Amino acid sequence: MPRIRELNETVHYFYWALSIPTTLVIAAVGTFVLLKPVSNCTDSHSAWLAWAFQVFLIGYGLGTSRWVLVCQGLGRTKELQAAYLWSGLANVALATVLLMSNWWLFGLLTASFVRLVILRECCRRVYYASVPKDPELQVKPNWHMLKRLWPNASKLGVLAIGSYLISNGGVLICSQNLTPELTPAVTASFGLTATISGFLTNFAALWLVVKWPQLTMLRMQGRLEEMSTMFARRLALVIGTFVVMAALTTVAGNWLLELKGSHTRLLPTPYLIFYFAYLTFQLFYVQFGTLAYTENVVPFFRIGLFTGMGTFFLSFLLARTFGLWGLLLAPLIAESVYSSWYTVRRGFQGQPLTARQLFRAGLTGPI
Repeated sequence: MPRIRELNETVHYFYWALSIPTTLVIAAVGTFVLLKPVSNCTDSHSAWLAWAFQVFLIGYGLGTSRWVLVCQGLGRTKELQAAYLWSGLANVALATVLLMSNWWLFGLLTASFVRLVILRECCRRVYYASVPKDPELQVKPNWHMLKRLWPNASKLGVLAIGSYLISNGGVLICSQNLTPELTPAVTASFGLTATISGFLTNFAALWLVVKWPQLTMLRMQGRLEEMSTMFARRLALVIGTFVVMAALTTVAGNWLLELKGSHTRLLPTPYLIFYFAYLTFQLFYVQFGTLAYTENVVPFFRIGLFTGMGTFFLSFLLARTFGLWGLLLAPLIAESVYSSWYTVRRGFQGQPLTARQLFRAGLTGPI
């Protein structure tokens, strides 16, 4: 018990020490990048408020994410699944209500904040139920423990930078109006489409998100076949859910936006279908990467960083030549070169089923 308290206190200091400078760097770079697009907004004051809110969410999310790892380390799989489930459902429900109430971007940001708070509080309660507070003890951080945590933590940090460039590089490039095709209206449509797509992917991924702690425990217990079967079935549900929601968005998305009186529309249908196809491809291979993380290794940090940088620079080059199609093609090309197939292969090698068995388990395995 004392060692657990000591580890928790060490991680507490480490995460906040890491999140504060990281958030400041993101705030500085993001503000510089946003100067031009925000100056073209009709309501620049609201745009800057939204950016400030987003920066706060980044810092708060980084600083409090340790509670999830604490619960996982204590083996509280069911409680962690419940925390993911309730926070995710609260995010979806609140975002839906606020979007229907014309809160738009602030609605999504508020829902994200509520999700983070619920997730933190649920995990915090689980921890203190297992490790009760002792007011007489004065626990101090153990910096020798930090030396053991740093290798994986630094790799995850590098990977996070690459993931951010992959996810947001296109929007940042689009906002610079490199060609006559990338008008402010197209930039707004691309940004709205990316935001709604992120919402859809996060919702679809809940099928696996709530099971990652249990999958990790199954691996630790050596029950690899059971782990693989559960992973395959949940992966099929993730992809199936996203495809259905993407199809509904393609058919009815602009109609719903028009119904709510929004002046911004989604991307034109050919672009939208291609973008959703790319996100399906990305959603598929990323889950195999997360499966590899259950081995307590981070094998993709260099690949993730180089892929992110490649996506960013390729977006810049292709956007100048092909406009919007260049922005949509750039991440697909960058990820297809190496990271996507290597990630799938690495995750596949960490489980015992053959490709045919994994496919069959995806169709008929237990939920």
